[in-house]
Order: sequence, then structure tokens, then C-alpha cells
Amino acid sequence: MKILKANIPLALGDLINIKTYLDDVKNQYNQINLTFHRALLEIGVNTGEPDWPIKKQKWEKYLFDVGRLFFSEAPYSIDKGQYPFLDTQSLVRRYGLQPKKPELSNLLCMGYSLNLGEEYIVITTKVREVPRKMFYPLSISLWKVLNSLSKKYKIVILGERKVEMRKEYIQFSDCIFGLYDNIISNIPSDRIIDLTVPSLGETVSDLTKIQQDALIMKEAKFVITLGNGGNFCMATAVSNMVVGFRADNHWMADAVFNKEYKNAIVTKHWAYFIQVLERYV
Repeated sequence: MKILKANIPLALGDLINIKTYLDDVKNQYNQINLTFHRALLEIGVNTGEPDWPIKKQKWEKYLFDVGRLFFSEAPYSIDKGQYPFLDTQSLVRRYGLQPKKPELSNLLCMGYSLNLGEEYIVITTKVREVPRKMFYPLSISLWKVLNSLSKKYKIVILGERKVEMRKEYIQFSDCIFGLYDNIISNIPSDRIIDLTVPSLGETVSDLTKIQQDALIMKEAKFVITLGNGGNFCMATAVSNMVVGFRADNHWMADAVFNKEYKNAIVTKHWAYFIQVLERYV
């Protein structure tokens, strides 16, 4: 019997990718035993505040729910064993897999349609791995084109109003920030559908909310993303179209998004990003 045992990351973006690539190799195994690398909760999230035990319980529920969604069918099983850590890059390199864009709308999309009576576009609030000093001067052209788009489409805002700077974020604080206030300030209020939550970071989301947001993304005309991270991974895994800008140098992201897809155009060139958005005006 051939068995793979692995300790996997916790974040949604990592899990979307891990699921995608494990599915590529699962037929090589009779059994795949997975456990979550819970030490990451202590390293990256636990502030030592009195409310941590309650937050930890919510994280455990989130991990249970996502684990059941992604890894409930054979040959997968989720347990609490101690196995070697396996992240996405290591998985891809170990098996010589070709980096590819995940397609998980069949799993992630669930909930209620917005039924707005008109087409809408989505913009997510969290920016990751785009330096503020780069973004803010460039953003003038983004707000201009979003104003034009708002005359044709409702603008649905998803994500958090406040990005909580949990421990793992602090050293990258110049490159992880939120856009909620900027969006609200630059788009007419009568053209906005605000579906954000108060905060995320130390606060954990829940699977029901994740799946509802995924369905909203899938049914949008297109989704706008800035940077990478969980919101970017979810959008590119479920949406009928994503228009994204990224500024990181991750080799896997470069390998996946060195071309355009029928449901995703993600570029590192700001002028082209704006040009693609202008096609929809």
C-alpha cells in the first residue's frame, strides 16, 4: 500500500493550491493522510491576548470545515498526526508538476445569488505584496476607471474593512494593506454594494462566508484583484473573469500568469491592467 503523509499550511490560498496539485497525484496513492500545520497559528496569529482561546476555537472550526470540503473523498483523510511539512512549491517540485491556475468553483461556490437586476463587478479590499509607495501614485488611474465602470455596473466590495496586522504581517506592513476607505471615497455610494466584514487577519473567516463570496465572484461580470494572497487565489479559482495586478516575483505565479486565460488576465504592468479594465467601460 502506497501512502503519502503530509503536514499542510492553513491559509486559504495555500489550501486552494495544495488541493489542486494533490489532486494531480492522488491516483498514485492508496491513502493520503493530511494534518494541518497548527504551529503556524502560534507563530503567525497568536497575540497572547485574553481572547486568543476563543479565536483559536474559531480557527479550529475553520480548519475542520475546509478540511472536510477539500479532503473528504478517498484517498484523502484528515487527522492529527505529526508528518513532514509540505507546502505548494515543495509539492510541485517533488512531483515535477506544471504550475497551473486552480479551478475550484465546483467546491467553493455556494450560497445565494445577489439578483441585483443589473450586472456587477467585484473588487476585493486586501492588497498583498504591492508596496504602498508604488500603489498610491498609480491608483489615481484606477479610481478614474472605476468611476467610469460604476456608471455601467454596480460595484460589489468583498473582503475586510480593516486588515488586522497579525504577527506574520508586521515585517511586511508596507506591502499588506486595505483599500476599503479608498474605494468608499472614490466611487459614488449609490453604485456600491458593500458586503465586507469588519476585520480579518487575527479574526478568522468561516467557510459559509468564503463560499458565499466565491459564488458572488463567479456570478460577477469580472473581479478586480490587487496583489496576491487568499482573495487573489480564490478569485482566480472560481471567477468567470479576473482582471488583476500583481507586483511579486514568485516563480510559480510567474509561471501560471505568463499568459492570459479566458477567465483571467493578471499582469505586472499597471498600464496594461488599466487598459484591460477600460475594455469594459
